[in-house]
Amino acid sequence: MKRGAFHCVSLALLSVFAMGQTVFASNAPPQAAAVGYTTNTFSSTFNKDVDINNTRSSGYNWYLSKFFGAHPTNPSTLHFNSDGSLTLTSGGDASNDAINSAADTGKPAPNDWVGTAFGGGGYFEAEFKFDPSFVMKPGAVGFPAWWLEPLEHLKKSGGSQWNGQSAGFEHFTEVDIFEYNQWKNHSPNVYAGTVHEWYGIHNATCPGKAFCHASNENNATTQFANNLITTPPGTDFRQYHRFGLLWVPATKNSVGYLQYYFDGKPTSDKVTWSQYDEQKHKPMMLRTSSPNTPWVFGVLDRQHLILILGTGNGQPMTVKAVNVWQKNGNQNLKQ
Repeated sequence: MKRGAFHCVSLALLSVFAMGQTVFASNAPPQAAAVGYTTNTFSSTFNKDVDINNTRSSGYNWYLSKFFGAHPTNPSTLHFNSDGSLTLTSGGDASNDAINSAADTGKPAPNDWVGTAFGGGGYFEAEFKFDPSFVMKPGAVGFPAWWLEPLEHLKKSGGSQWNGQSAGFEHFTEVDIFEYNQWKNHSPNVYAGTVHEWYGIHNATCPGKAFCHASNENNATTQFANNLITTPPGTDFRQYHRFGLLWVPATKNSVGYLQYYFDGKPTSDKVTWSQYDEQKHKPMMLRTSSPNTPWVFGVLDRQHLILILGTGNGQPMTVKAVNVWQKNGNQNLKQ
């Protein structure tokens, strides 16, 4: 489900409004509260908060419309349950992407998108269930997924240009919180939580690839090789579980990091980075010495993430709730 295979053409600067309403609450998860993320800036149980008619109007938590010309999700593949949960039954034609917290409006910039994108750090958690047997059927396409992609890369007016590089040279992250795509090579209680750093000119800088790439999949491109998450023996994905991610940006005096959580407990999947400096840090550093480059993934701190939920075709995935906790919503983008 690599969104890095697509390309934003325009490089215009972002022009949006800051996140509006936030909800102050005292019941933030402990891992969020420990770093000061006590404001619930996004909460969804799917009761009338999905743009089911694909109006692409503001005011919804979730949208069917996609970016890069992908077809909107077919409303018939979304099933709203009496308990407020939502069952997804297809990923459509856009890489396990059924609903998004922001969408392409089809209008000129700066109104080329609508929804919410999250910046400045946060704790992201979705509670869902699915039956692995549907994923494992012969010929199955896609898989259950919960992931984040930066608005800067997705929207038409761009924003992921690496300053100082040739026009069209992008630099952006993709954060996959949950991908159930490891069962062929690992035990069925293993899933992937992968952080990707994409860079280059689409289909040009790295021949044969959409973009050049570094990740925590193995230590050939970064110092990390920890994207596989093993849940406790006997984990039943047919029952609800909570899949979380804590994002803490770097400062001059402290490293930034992403820490994954399963049912509120930290997993082995954690990546760290030093503060990113666009003037000092150049692409060739990633290509030649990335395993020892501490600022890999640091560009994330400058971007704004869209929430994405999806599943494979004919692989029902029922989502009970999605929440985001932050210090405040001041660095979020909403329109």
